[in-house]
Amino acid sequence: MKQITKLLFILIMMVQVQSLQAAIYWVGDLSLCTVANARSSLSLALLSAALSPEDDEIRLSNTVSYLGAGNNYTLTDWDPTTTGTVTIKGGYANCFNAIGGPTFIGNVPGDVFTVQTSSQSRSVVTFDNVHIAQAQGRGIVVDGGGEVTLKHMAMSYNDQGGVKVTNGGYLAVDENTNIFNNGLPGSESGGGIRCTGQDSQVDVSGLLLRNRAGSGGNMYLSTGCYALLKGGSRVEGSDTATVDNATSGGGIFVNNGGTLFADGDQDRVIIKNNRAEFGGGLYVWGTGRATLLNVVFEGNVGTNKGAAIYAINGGTAFPQVLMDRVQPCPLLITCSAIIGHQYQDSVVHVNNSFVRMARTVIDSNRFISAQAQITGLIKALNSGLAELNRLGITRNDAEYLLYVDGATADATHITGARNSYLSGQGATEDARAVLSNGNVELQNSLFADSGGVFIGAGGNLNGDCNLTDNGFGWPAGIFSTGTAQFISVDTGDARQLSSSPGVDMCLEDSNVWSSEIDIEHQNAPVNENTNPQGSPGQAGGLYDAGFDEVYDNIGEDEFLLTVQKEG
Repeated sequence: MKQITKLLFILIMMVQVQSLQAAIYWVGDLSLCTVANARSSLSLALLSAALSPEDDEIRLSNTVSYLGAGNNYTLTDWDPTTTGTVTIKGGYANCFNAIGGPTFIGNVPGDVFTVQTSSQSRSVVTFDNVHIAQAQGRGIVVDGGGEVTLKHMAMSYNDQGGVKVTNGGYLAVDENTNIFNNGLPGSESGGGIRCTGQDSQVDVSGLLLRNRAGSGGNMYLSTGCYALLKGGSRVEGSDTATVDNATSGGGIFVNNGGTLFADGDQDRVIIKNNRAEFGGGLYVWGTGRATLLNVVFEGNVGTNKGAAIYAINGGTAFPQVLMDRVQPCPLLITCSAIIGHQYQDSVVHVNNSFVRMARTVIDSNRFISAQAQITGLIKALNSGLAELNRLGITRNDAEYLLYVDGATADATHITGARNSYLSGQGATEDARAVLSNGNVELQNSLFADSGGVFIGAGGNLNGDCNLTDNGFGWPAGIFSTGTAQFISVDTGDARQLSSSPGVDMCLEDSNVWSSEIDIEHQNAPVNENTNPQGSPGQAGGLYDAGFDEVYDNIGEDEFLLTVQKEG
């Protein structure tokens, strides 16, 4: 026993001397990996690095295996001020060989890596060019104080999911990292990433793909977690149309206390091809919040309600979901979009919640099967509130564009064109603009190829300055009849031509919450001098009805005034 203790002491002393001289350790077969600071296992390399006060890099050669039982690692207290941070970098065929494909780690019971703290406040770990796969638990667990960065990473086929962040942990996923095919049907929520606990945070620039769980197939957020999706990030579902990513929130589930901020900036965030019964793309519950700037929902499937977005039980005091197009997205009209979904009941579903959408295109969404019930692209129910500003709604299958039942909707500058549905008699019918079994305020909007509106018992439809080619069901005094002219609805571009009667139609924009910025991020109003102001419409009108503002022939009375305060 004394001899073993003596040998261990000598080993520790040797490790201390070597570690003070270098910050790079190699892992490999020592008969092949003959360089200084070589270790025969990742565990020994971590032990050596832990005795160094500097930042360390551990390079994994493929001369040894990192698969199977025993390859579970707990990384504790890698604090920059004490032991230093650690980077685990894979892809070396042998020591000092050029870096190549990733090194595989996993095929273990339990979790592969756990990053945590004990006596220190931080544990900072970077994984680079490593593929973590086939664990019975998670690929990585980031516990309180853990700070993990994934670079050039892959993570796949881990039974319980990809990464779990909890108790104030932090995870950064770079643009070259893919987290895919993790989780199983009914497994712990968050097949790709699960984030819970006060002050926990996730920043994602990479790809979450085909992950599955009971809820939140690709991502699950709750209880104080904040997640940022950066421009270029993607949250994608299965390549097939029959595999659910989750029961609720096929792409993302934001539960009570969770916050999602998706900022597409110049490159957009894409939430695509996810499938769930409720909330194919996004499901938000209770005190969960989601802000979606320059985000595109595309091709998601909702087999029951909310193919793109399902918002429930958030109340109406504050927006539970906010979606908008902001600068500096370079695309003309599809920076914020909901396109190509398959749905059974609704594409955006608002149930006792508050959803605000602006400067967004809703285009080419289709029924998942033969129409079995009254469908609405946007449905607001059960005391919910929908605030809609400058939406372009084109080429969709829908009986109603806006369906309000026991709820409230304030809508302004909406354009609806070329929307239709297959009636029970097998005939193609034009979609109706509104079904109101609640309170609807509709202003400065235009509808072409329209079947009119329907106001049920106890329903109200108020507003002014709307243009429609079908006055069926419209209350007198809130609309004018005319046929709007568009650039090309066939290609999804429903911006008006300067000769359209919807141009310069409206005198004011009275919704105080709406912004006088159109879908192209141009200021409104402007005077289009080839169109009579307010004919049809309101005398002296400068605002265009619909989601865009025509700038082709600005009148002589429009100019830029610059004021500078002196003194």
